[in-house]
Amino acid sequence: MSVLAESLVLALPGAVLSVLWAWLFFNGHEINPGHASIHLLMTCPLALIGVIWAAVMGLIAGLTPAIRAARVPVATTLRAT
Repeated sequence: MSVLAESLVLALPGAVLSVLWAWLFFNGHEINPGHASIHLLMTCPLALIGVIWAAVMGLIAGLTPAIRAARVPVATTLRAT
């Protein structure tokens, strides 16, 4: 369980910083690739989706190490350190 918590602790600050970065540097800008015009708008629901997506990706990334750590007996782990 602590491995999953650690992956969330690593994922969420990165997500929040990324949302703030996107809000500061891309909100309200307009880009023109070719003949199209795209207006970039950072909204609160979009920011929330980004943070939730990062949390889910953090949990998925931490799942394999958490399963591997759960299979090792505690005594074996303590003897190795």
